[in-house]
Amino acid sequence: MWFSLATHGATAYREAISRCLALAREIAAEIAVRPHLALVRDPELSVVVFRREGWTAAD
Repeated sequence: MWFSLATHGATAYREAISRCLALAREIAAEIAVRPHLALVRDPELSVVVFRREGWTAAD
């Protein structure tokens, strides 16, 4: 992390993190409108957990 901050600067690092968080929210919104997908939980940071409806664990 230090190297990234030293190389790119705090502003670039903040912008990259903000974009990743926004992308996670966009993906969650897209999953929410698809009938065959379901969010397991709301996004936490940049992690989006979802499942395919109608599939079993073996699928």
